[in-house]
Amino acid sequence: MEAWSLPPKKIKRMDEIIERYGSIGASPYRIDIASFSLESRYGIWVAQVPFRPKSGSKKKRTFGEQEFRLFTEAEGRFVDLLPVKDGEDRPVGLH
Repeated sequence: MEAWSLPPKKIKRMDEIIERYGSIGASPYRIDIASFSLESRYGIWVAQVPFRPKSGSKKKRTFGEQEFRLFTEAEGRFVDLLPVKDGEDRPVGLH
């Protein structure tokens, strides 16, 4: 999905930025990102990559290589959607 985020150097000020501007999207620090999530039986893996202009185009954008990271603290109604196999407990991780 397409989303807004903050540059790494501004993440520590996220609460202050949201309080001042109302949202990340309304702040002058926002960056456009592509956000990917993958749920496996071992957890939720997430990658976020900033968009960059596609070479030779003024309108098209692209993004670089993604690095997925395991988010063990993910909670909510869109977590643990995969069914547990019969006779097995939900796996707790890969390692």
